[in-house]
Amino acid sequence: MHIVLSGCVYEESAYGEDATVRIHGTGAVLGVAEIFDSGLPTPTARCLNNTLKLTVPLTRMRAIVDSSVSLATALAKVLADQLVTGERVYNRRSLPAEQRLAGLFVHLLDRCAVPCLRYGRMLEGPSQSDLADALSVSRATVENALKVLRDLGLVTTGYRQYRFPDERDLASFGKVRTPSQTVTGTAKAQ
Repeated sequence: MHIVLSGCVYEESAYGEDATVRIHGTGAVLGVAEIFDSGLPTPTARCLNNTLKLTVPLTRMRAIVDSSVSLATALAKVLADQLVTGERVYNRRSLPAEQRLAGLFVHLLDRCAVPCLRYGRMLEGPSQSDLADALSVSRATVENALKVLRDLGLVTTGYRQYRFPDERDLASFGKVRTPSQTVTGTAKAQ
């Protein structure tokens, strides 16, 4: 089990022939479902940028959880939060790819942002292939979606870097509601 203290982590869970990809950041607990169900296959994870994590062997964590109801409750809440986030962020298939990507960027800014001199914060680490895997689309679809976001002035890109001139506009375009104090950009009445 890994607790992400900082950084950006790609997690892939395989079930049969299919795989689900999630990109996690600060506060995520990788392997939390496996604490409660030892029959689940262990997902694979890789760090997408400089990452700091706390690692506890599953056998040790299961023993601790068995003796601590409060820890078991806290981990169950983390698992529920991650499942809800997965539904709200990754399963928006009725939206066009560029809006889904914008929504994913808003989510990742909340979890994986690194400092940016020009805009305050940015994303660093995920490749276009990583983003495509997370959204269950092709890399070409992500490339086209990025072109739309660039043309609209919502993102500037570099090698595995994504900068956002106005996070409020990004959230609005991605049809994501965010608490106003968590985003950078121009102040607008809401």
